[in-house]
Amino acid sequence: MWQSDVIPGLRVRTLRQERLISEPALQLSVVMDEACLLRGVGDRGVMRAQLAKLAEAAELPNVELRVLPLDENMALVSASFAILSFGSKGALEAQSLGDVVSTESLSTELYVEGEADTHLYRLFFQALSEAALSPAKSRDHIVTTMQRVWS
Repeated sequence: MWQSDVIPGLRVRTLRQERLISEPALQLSVVMDEACLLRGVGDRGVMRAQLAKLAEAAELPNVELRVLPLDENMALVSASFAILSFGSKGALEAQSLGDVVSTESLSTELYVEGEADTHLYRLFFQALSEAALSPAKSRDHIVTTMQRVWS
């Protein structure tokens, strides 16, 4: 029995990761807090592997990964969220499907729809992106943290 069959949601997350490298590849833009790179989940080997996987994903042309540094004074605070956009820009099917925002807690997942609400999340994400390191500097920071903290 594969571990993902035992742990709910793990198989779904694995499938999402596979969609980053299979055609047509999903576009993924992420802003992650630097604390995610520093907080240990598992032993040093697990953390090294996790950060190596992040650095590898950051090199994909369809992935934009940014790190929000801890030493920045950040007035924007929020729980994690995902903005799901459907279809290609300009495609007919994309015109009929609006964005959906997903937020997760320990036992539930909330979906937010409607142009006004999703627009607010898009603005917030844009502000976080602008405050974060560039994708190239973020990848370098991930690798440096992996070597400095988790070796």
